[in-house]
Amino acid sequence: MRDLEASIRKSMTLVRPRTSRARIRVPKRSPLAELRRRSVGPLDLFGQSISAVAPSAAGATIPVALYAVAGDASTLSLLIGFVLIAFVVATVTQYARRMVTSGSVYSYAAWAGGVRTATAAGAALLVGTLGITVGVLVGAASSARVLLRFALPAVPVDAWMPLLLVLVAVLGLALFAIGVRPSTRITLIVELLAVLAIVVVMSVLIVANWGVVPPLMPTEADPAAVGAGAAVAVGLFVGFETSATLGAEAQRPFRDVPRSFVLSVVVAAVIFALSFFGQYAGFQTRGAFTAVGDVDPSTPGTSTLLVIALDVGILLSYLAAFIASLNGVIRLVFTLSRDGLLPAALGRVDRRNRLPMRAAYGVAGLVLLTALAAMSFTARPESVTGVALSTSAIGCGLAYAIACLLLPRFRRRIGEPLLIASVAAYAVGSAIVVVVLCFVVWNLVEGVVAVLVPVLLIAAVWAAFALKVRRRGIVTVGVYDQTDERDLVPTGVEARFETSAHASER
Repeated sequence: MRDLEASIRKSMTLVRPRTSRARIRVPKRSPLAELRRRSVGPLDLFGQSISAVAPSAAGATIPVALYAVAGDASTLSLLIGFVLIAFVVATVTQYARRMVTSGSVYSYAAWAGGVRTATAAGAALLVGTLGITVGVLVGAASSARVLLRFALPAVPVDAWMPLLLVLVAVLGLALFAIGVRPSTRITLIVELLAVLAIVVVMSVLIVANWGVVPPLMPTEADPAAVGAGAAVAVGLFVGFETSATLGAEAQRPFRDVPRSFVLSVVVAAVIFALSFFGQYAGFQTRGAFTAVGDVDPSTPGTSTLLVIALDVGILLSYLAAFIASLNGVIRLVFTLSRDGLLPAALGRVDRRNRLPMRAAYGVAGLVLLTALAAMSFTARPESVTGVALSTSAIGCGLAYAIACLLLPRFRRRIGEPLLIASVAAYAVGSAIVVVVLCFVVWNLVEGVVAVLVPVLLIAAVWAAFALKVRRRGIVTVGVYDQTDERDLVPTGVEARFETSAHASER
């Protein structure tokens, strides 16, 4: 039996291809072998992606921001954003079908372009995901504070914000620590409940105000405003790619990760469209386009029960989004640490639960401190979530653009060049860059200087990564999960052969 196993190992390492290329050797151990590999199913991956996108919370709050930017061109901007994100998904899935990683878009850029482009994509993605994680943390605490005004009307709810931020952060860290499958299943259930609430409320608004729809094509439109609105629409889908951070732990990553991308984006697009038309129909008749979560239930003609149900749905969606976003950014930090761009301690895996707990503690602490500092500085959750939206749209948008622009190089590197895919990738990558620039320029013209915060943060992190690369002499990055000998010769194969041999002898 040992001779059989030895021959299998020999066949994996010594078989020569017909050409004169170098021999391909299967490593004994995958670089990500410390994680709980092959333990996550398709439902968990979908739960991670759809919860990170948070269609309920985003659908209830972001249409107002979209209308404030694009005005009557909001529908056009939304359509452009849908088309762009569809092409982004089509591009990113080409990576996901060919490599398994825990760094998602950063790792794709690393293998397609090298160290320089990897540091740029890593800096943009890290700032963008950290920004949206802070935003959904503040959003969850703020939604809980809004509900407290119904339960405890005599208590000033503003005093609850620091405590609520701490409680939500601890909850997210605790759910991460219990494992991937339990946390993703919990977030999926929570998000489905939130989706049910938002669908019911928006359907009621549309039916009650039937026929009130936004214009499809505006009579006059500022191209910069349309582009900025498209960037906001793309920002609605930030987080769809976080299921790729669980690729090393997925049972069938080449099949299930791309499917989670597509399914989460399709579901989110339907909910976003329903939310946009529902809010426009419900509040345009009252002369104002206001976020449904900001409505005072004491306003004449407003249903208190409807507002409470919507606030509960928004809270649940924010909680699910925070847990999923925290999960994704922890694994991104873990990957950056394994590549040497962040401290090595953040790349260690806990032996008991086989999770990067040190990265989890560091990320959760950083997110909580940032949220507390932002709230103490502004005292307005809306301002913090607004900056978080800008940060995610700019950071993740640039990371998506880099990955798209590098796809032709990636396909040539693996020997699969394709002209149509290359043209599409260049087009969508360039379009994403354009809408992000429109978003920044539009905010600066409107006097919103806070839009420079994510730009400066991305530049600072990129510079820090470049300095780290130069000092340590890093020449290769992009750690990913590789097929090792245990995948080809599973544990216990000798016992199975022996059992078969004994059975045949009988």
